Amino acid sequence: MFSFKRQTGNQAENLALIYLQENDLQLIEQNYLTKCGEINIIMLDKSEQTLVFVEVRYRQNDQFISATDTVDRSTNKVN
Repeated sequence: MFSFKRQTGNQAENLALIYLQENDLQLIEQNYLTKCGEINIIMLDKSEQTLVFVEVRYRQNDQFISATDTVDRSTNKVN
């Protein structure tokens, strides 16, 4: 059984996936594991012939920090 946090994360990923598919992106892979970590969603934008890598971040509110502030440019650094 998944923890509440993981269940919430899965729901956020599914909502993101639905949104992306509704905007004509095609799913390539979900929860792709590498030795450096996980890529939540990999999509193909056929109109631009572009791969799109999606990191899904969920926050109940941004009172303390926004979701975008939790991702750092350095490898494997997520706050």
